[in-house]
Amino acid sequence: MLLQQRNMRLATIDLSALQVKQNISDDELKSYYQQNQNSFIVPKQIKVSYTSIDTVSMQDKVKVSDVDISAYYDRYKSSYGQPERKNYKHDPTEN
Repeated sequence: MLLQQRNMRLATIDLSALQVKQNISDDELKSYYQQNQNSFIVPKQIKVSYTSIDTVSMQDKVKVSDVDISAYYDRYKSSYGQPERKNYKHDPTEN
């Protein structure tokens, strides 16, 4: 491609001059839209991605001991806890 030659032409169009010549009323716009509504409709789209996992076949391949479970729990214990909560009830009619 380095030694190949290309012939090109460049054209510059002044859009502001063309825009001045364009006169269209609101009624003409509405009429065009009514006649071409299907051109302005975008079909509904949904993007879906998923992964299929066969848990039954994975059970035979993964071995976790009680020691591993305990170590994991001890390591992430803070994420399992909740602050202590107390519920109080005061009945002003009691002595």
